Amino acid sequence: MSHDIRTPLTGVVGMSKKLEERTPDPEQKKYAHFLGESGDQLLHMLNDILDVIKAGSINDSDLHEEAFDVRDVLENIMQLERPTILTKGLELQVDISDDIPVCLIGDHKKLSRIILNLLGNAIKFTDKGYIKLNITLLKTLKKHVSLRFIVSDTGIGIEPELQKHVFDRFFRVTPSYEGVYTGHGVGLHLAQSYAHFLGSNITLKSKLNAGTTFSFDVKFQVGDFKLLDRKEPHNEIMTEVKD
Repeated sequence: MSHDIRTPLTGVVGMSKKLEERTPDPEQKKYAHFLGESGDQLLHMLNDILDVIKAGSINDSDLHEEAFDVRDVLENIMQLERPTILTKGLELQVDISDDIPVCLIGDHKKLSRIILNLLGNAIKFTDKGYIKLNITLLKTLKKHVSLRFIVSDTGIGIEPELQKHVFDRFFRVTPSYEGVYTGHGVGLHLAQSYAHFLGSNITLKSKLNAGTTFSFDVKFQVGDFKLLDRKEPHNEIMTEVKD
């Protein structure tokens, strides 16, 4: 199964990069780049999903701490989600506190996986309105900071009796036989697994037909800006995407 999925996906990534290199049209070049980036993200997530399904958990050797700017993480995520947001006619609002340090040290790839899964879930179950991502600074302690991440939507919501199961592996709020929402019930389980690995826990609040809010807190070490691979801070980020 893994070979059957990886092979065509690798082909998509390879051909998109070829198209990006050869097309003279700037707009087509941008779209080809987004396609390649999305394919790479899917390939990495596929590997993670297969590892979790096979091993049942994430071990300490999977931790990869390095310097990053959370604004860069968000910008990459927004580039991946922008096409779906526009297609569905939704708004994606991002609000990140100005007092969050530019350089943090931690496993930003797992952080990105958590946010992608939560955003993807929110987009899937929202047909009108908006998706909102808030990042705030909770506290600063010596050389560490605690950040709170909140993903909220105006979607269909989750029935109270089902909320305790949403992080279970292979659990689906809407069964596959209903044919309305696709998926395999793995995304939120993976997101929670990554959150636990980062010392956090995802919580949710939801009301049927009134939307859902997921939140989690993560502590990161504060790093020196010189550790980042760029000359200037990334102070600007697109804070809203809408049709």
